[in-house]
Amino acid sequence: MCNEIGGQNPPAYQFAKRMLEEAKRLDPGRLSSYASNSLDSTPERDVAGLMDFIEVNEYFGTWVPGSAADAAHDLDKIHAAFPGKPIVVSEYGYCACAPDRPEGDEKRIEILRSHTAALRSKDFVAGAVFFCYNDYRTQMGDRGVGPLQQRVHGVVDLYGAQKPSYELLRRESSPIESLTVHHELIKSHALIQVLIKLRRDFPAYTRRGHKLRGLFFGAGNIPVERQEVNIPDAAPGSETKLELVFTQPDLLVHVQIDVLRPTSFSAYSWNSKLDGKP
Repeated sequence: MCNEIGGQNPPAYQFAKRMLEEAKRLDPGRLSSYASNSLDSTPERDVAGLMDFIEVNEYFGTWVPGSAADAAHDLDKIHAAFPGKPIVVSEYGYCACAPDRPEGDEKRIEILRSHTAALRSKDFVAGAVFFCYNDYRTQMGDRGVGPLQQRVHGVVDLYGAQKPSYELLRRESSPIESLTVHHELIKSHALIQVLIKLRRDFPAYTRRGHKLRGLFFGAGNIPVERQEVNIPDAAPGSETKLELVFTQPDLLVHVQIDVLRPTSFSAYSWNSKLDGKP
């Protein structure tokens, strides 16, 4: 319902409380919360305690000194204050928002990898939202001038060009934990065996309506054959074994395997030359 309002300040507390009451009057069955940045001390006094679940913005290593270990410790304190409520990390990530933080994306990758692992280690954390996808224009921008004044906060730039952190975020946001691929080249065909492992932690949900697609590339990285098979529906934590058969093994140089969502967007990609090294 609101974001970073200072939920222990009495006027802000009453504002969020009234918002909650009005939301429940309009739609009693809808879960309601607000994104708090005031849970680091005396969390039990925060208006977050009135909500259906707790939302916390976590920026150790960006706006607050610290590391992924500090984030995990902070979550333990919040959980102790509200043991009956799940916690959603409503923002976490890295902003190159000061002169001493040159944009090189390495720090964003490190925070995305280490903080996501720390959040997943807590069984009371129901989910997390990485902030953010793109660098964005704002009058509070730390880079650029005029219409290009911006916050460098994303895994793509203002024009959508992908930074190295993009692919890591794509993988961390997928219900697919891993793909293990084995191949066997036979005179008449190439047999590709794929083991798909689903996450047990967020984002964990039953996989439905997905497909496995294989693209085979020949000399000059030219695609020469495509195969697709339906993937059976599966629950979080499960494993599924599938096979793809290609008919032109003599031409094959490079393989790309994708798990496709029902929308045809790729939920996970695996690339390799046919020496078995991704």
